[in-house]
Amino acid sequence: MGIFSFLKANRDGAALNRYEGMRLEVLDRSEKLMFVAYAIITPAGMALRPLTNVNVERGEKRVRALLLGYDDETDKPVYLECIITERKDGAWDADDVKLADRPTGRRYHRQDIRVAGEVMPMRQNDIKRERCSIINASANGVCIRSDAVFRLGDRLLLTSSLLKEWAVSPLMITVRRCTKKGGSFEYGCEFVELTEETEKLILKALREIEVRRRWYEDEE
Repeated sequence: MGIFSFLKANRDGAALNRYEGMRLEVLDRSEKLMFVAYAIITPAGMALRPLTNVNVERGEKRVRALLLGYDDETDKPVYLECIITERKDGAWDADDVKLADRPTGRRYHRQDIRVAGEVMPMRQNDIKRERCSIINASANGVCIRSDAVFRLGDRLLLTSSLLKEWAVSPLMITVRRCTKKGGSFEYGCEFVELTEETEKLILKALREIEVRRRWYEDEE
């Protein structure tokens, strides 16, 4: 490595130090999730150690990617773009890392939470609350399970003690998918008119759940 390459690598590594250990969602150019990873920073730059299965088309070893994460120090979401290259040890090098614009039309990786909640249909003359279980959540929506029957496109008001802890309860959701599960139904729902501040609170809460889960796994 020449002296100028050495200096550039060390400078880039120092600039990336803030992302050390950050959990990142790695997306392709169409904003489809390829894998979830945590960042490793060295003097040479950034590497990504996958935490999930890697969904990259066979034969592609160098891919343009979008990285989504959450910075606990600034209390803000992180959006980066880069080119990732697969290594022999299963990690991916991230080159040409730079800040990116906030993605649009994107579904975040969902975090399993499994807590009790209630939903109320926003139909005229229908104010009955129905019990549900929140299976998982992301900054875009939730998956809930309930014995109640809803239609695609129905708007529901979702409440739960966990969402209150996050200071985001109640939340308006729209039913986008329905799957029958035994005697109940599983609904994939999208948040409606979610503000940037509320999205930030949800991302932060999901990040804390992930950190706690990793801590318990490491202890075991």
